[in-house]
Amino acid sequence: MPPPQRASPFPLLQIAGILLFIPLLQGCTFSFLRQTASVAPLMTSVTVAPRYPSAPDWNQYVDRTAPETLCPADSGTSYFSCLHGGEKKRVNLSGASSCAGYAIRDELGAFDWACDDRGGPGAVFFYTRGLKQDKGLVELLEESSWKENRVVILQGGIPIAESARARWWSNPVLPLPANTVAGTFVTLASPGTIYTVATPTSASGGFEFAADGAGDRIAIVTLPGAALTLTGSTPKCGGLVNETNCLIELKNSKHFWIEGELRGSGSGFGVAGRDAHHGTIRGVGAIGFFSGIGSQGRLYSSFFSRIRASNNDMGIYVSSTHNRLRDILVTNSLTGITSNMNNNFLQNISAVLNSVGLDIGQSSYSAATALTISPNGKINLTSGSGNTFHNFQSRTLSFLSTVQTTISQGAADNIELANTSYNKLTANWVSTAPACSITLGTDPGLDASCANQGASDAVLTVGSGNFAPYTLLTADDAANGSDALGVATFESITDWLNFENPWRAWGSSDGFSRCQAGSSCQIWDFRPSPLDTRVRNTTGNGASLNPDFSDGDLCPPLLDGNVVSVDLSNPPRTFLRNAVELIGWDDGAGGGNHNGLCESGETCLYTPNFGSYQGQGDFTAKRCVFKDGIVSGVTIYAYPEP
Repeated sequence: MPPPQRASPFPLLQIAGILLFIPLLQGCTFSFLRQTASVAPLMTSVTVAPRYPSAPDWNQYVDRTAPETLCPADSGTSYFSCLHGGEKKRVNLSGASSCAGYAIRDELGAFDWACDDRGGPGAVFFYTRGLKQDKGLVELLEESSWKENRVVILQGGIPIAESARARWWSNPVLPLPANTVAGTFVTLASPGTIYTVATPTSASGGFEFAADGAGDRIAIVTLPGAALTLTGSTPKCGGLVNETNCLIELKNSKHFWIEGELRGSGSGFGVAGRDAHHGTIRGVGAIGFFSGIGSQGRLYSSFFSRIRASNNDMGIYVSSTHNRLRDILVTNSLTGITSNMNNNFLQNISAVLNSVGLDIGQSSYSAATALTISPNGKINLTSGSGNTFHNFQSRTLSFLSTVQTTISQGAADNIELANTSYNKLTANWVSTAPACSITLGTDPGLDASCANQGASDAVLTVGSGNFAPYTLLTADDAANGSDALGVATFESITDWLNFENPWRAWGSSDGFSRCQAGSSCQIWDFRPSPLDTRVRNTTGNGASLNPDFSDGDLCPPLLDGNVVSVDLSNPPRTFLRNAVELIGWDDGAGGGNHNGLCESGETCLYTPNFGSYQGQGDFTAKRCVFKDGIVSGVTIYAYPEP
């Protein structure tokens, strides 16, 4: 009797008597199937291990400067002073002398992988940079358990090694307990637990993470098709006077993770924090609150990513220091984003069809890169010094009582400077019809005719080309459950979050205001129209189309290391004019400083357009050869689709 055979994770295809492995992975090449004279090699077994053994589980962090140790209790002054061990995995590539010709995939398709051969032959390994840009913790979960995952390594497109299917983390995964009593909180006090919401769930009260360590490392995730809705009330959030009805209150917990769809009934807070820090709010859709995310309490040193907030009074409210916000879309709100305090960095922010787009108060040494605040949007900055706005599109900039603000690479029609001094406008400024209002201040940066003053050296281009920065949808959005040919009445909209692409949102039919009760609403696409020649592909000089960016070639001249802006921060920051640093990017060597400005030694993204939209697709597939200058040692990627 023949010995039993190990079950292969691949189905087999027989061609001319030859058995071939067929990889069941999206993106894997099938070119080897045409090589019918070759037999697939025997698969080698590999192991997926924690990249940082001291933090193997989800919501565990290591000290960035000493990764063999856990993140200190105060988590440092920035989210990126520590590294999220849960997202970091490692697979050794035994016998390889370099990374050349090798690739890796995980079966769930959840992670970005990279290869490191800096240690030379015998020390080559793959590692995860983190979750893919469009993925989340939800991809890894069942209602009460982790999903199994595995990796396959390919050489020249042919699978040569695999890991066993396994659950990669040991955190408990449990359904979120019910709250059926109005005016109460259910307290979550099991550190490290992942709570899931698998079906649409109404909560009469809220959920609070226990204080003083008992609520640390906890996650709440709504699974596909589910939403968590606050239908009742809660006590005051953390005892704060002006904050009631918090669906999720973080108190002073750390290393939290919030993900999924949260709904309110017109008041309260979706997620509120009071002295909470060093956590992740990712992939959240917040609808129908006074404030979708954030509070007047302290929520600091945290990472906000892939958030959609719609139909709130205030989309996101960040009132503490050292936060990072990336890939945010806020629509149909009174105020899109409010950010106070110092050293907050925002990137790829779209605040559209809100009464006020971005309202920053009492902030210093912060930076905002790749912003679209439109169509009648406004960026307000009140009080503070050393702030920088780089590569933006907004109808109006309004600065009050500020000092040493830098404006680099922007499309704006109105600039209002009141009692603000020693500012700098630099790089390109594109405008349909520029208007400047200057009141008081010393060397405000512009005069009333919009001419440069003091340190400013901006190049103004007026009315060049076709201005079509967004598109009215006149066909059905196949992913949205509420529209008919892109239109719906306000009262009939139940689906505020799901669209065929992440750049779409509901707004008023006139395209200039919020959609409100009693009116007709329209889906808008906020990618610059292909017909636009004002803000799309014009960042090089503000007037003509940028040169081509070709994979593997020398970077185009507008990305030369000498084409830079220098801001008025203390100390000054020198950065590329036509790129932004990829906040959150792990290059295997610790990454940059994650402030969004493309400085020496960092990994960056080419910005051909003014505003938040810079293309789509897998940007890691397109890279140019950087020419060093004042800024040096930069790796630059570009989106493959304009």
